[in-house]
This record gives sequence, C-alpha cells and structure tokens, in this order.
Amino acid sequence: MEQLIRAIETDSLDRLVESVKAESAPLISSNLCEALNQFYDESLENGLDVSFEWSVSEPVAIKDSLKRPLRFQQDYFGRIEEVRRELRDSEGHTTDTFIGTVERLSGEMGEDGKRAGEVILNLLIQGESIRAKAILSSDQYYEADRAHMTEGAYIQVRGKLQPGRQPRQMSELSQFKLIAPG
Repeated sequence: MEQLIRAIETDSLDRLVESVKAESAPLISSNLCEALNQFYDESLENGLDVSFEWSVSEPVAIKDSLKRPLRFQQDYFGRIEEVRRELRDSEGHTTDTFIGTVERLSGEMGEDGKRAGEVILNLLIQGESIRAKAILSSDQYYEADRAHMTEGAYIQVRGKLQPGRQPRQMSELSQFKLIAPG
C-alpha cells in the first residue's frame, strides 16, 4: 500500500503498474485496489487511514513497522481505480483443471428433454473457495446433478476461469466429470 501511495504522490503509477505486472507474486493486485476503493464514499468524499497493530508476542523488525498510518486522500481513489483496471486487464484468464462442488443448478429443459444450462460451482483453488458460474451441456449437467445430489461428491472441471468478482465466469469447458466418494 505504501508503494501505491508513493506512486500516486510522485505521479509514477505507470512505472508501478509495469513493475507489478512483471512480478511473479506482486503485493499490489486489482483485488487490493478494488478493496481500497470500497472504503471510499463519493457522497462523503472521505479519505482512508490504514494502520497496523502487531502482536507483542511476535517481534517485528523496525524496517517493517509503520510509525504513522498510511493515508489515502480523497483524490487518490480515482487513480487507484485506474490501477485496478490496468491490473485487471493484465491478470488474464486461467485455463486449468479444478476440483470443486456443485452448489446450485439453474438449467432449463431443452427440446431433447434433457436439462442444460447454468450452474454455480465452488472451486478449491490454493486453499481458497472460489465461486464460479458455468454453462453446461446436457451431459455435463447430468454429471453436475449427480454430484450435487451425492453426499461427499466432487467434480473435476477443465476450463477457462475469468478474473473478476465472484461468482467468476468459467468458459471453454473441455472436461466435466463426477468424482464419487469412496
């Protein structure tokens, strides 16, 4: 956050965005920028002060401790939104195989007498639970229904997971199968 403030104050946001895009594990992300912007209320034209309190049982190096709160002035939030948009565009789409559960079925009956359509999945990604929306074919929907109705069942799905707010959009599904318990 300190880097973000410094870049705004020195008018070097382009340089900051480029360095963040080049990092393999950046500290600044579109999600952080979005979270900061959610603290801003346009009708109040408020700023935001962020401070951290550290546990006395865990010593913190002096270089890592803040002497004063980080201050996001009211006029910083528009610039933070610009950074968020630029980083969101660069985060791209993730094509991978995911494991998860089926949380909601919202398909419709097709002309062939089989259900197909939208489902909400709960995908397990790096220890986090991410909700995703997908449109399934009738065969995939059948597997989703079985997974939804079977206690302890999971699904394995391969597709492109779009960045953004949850439920995130999942497209280009190339695999969708039930992983039965036991």
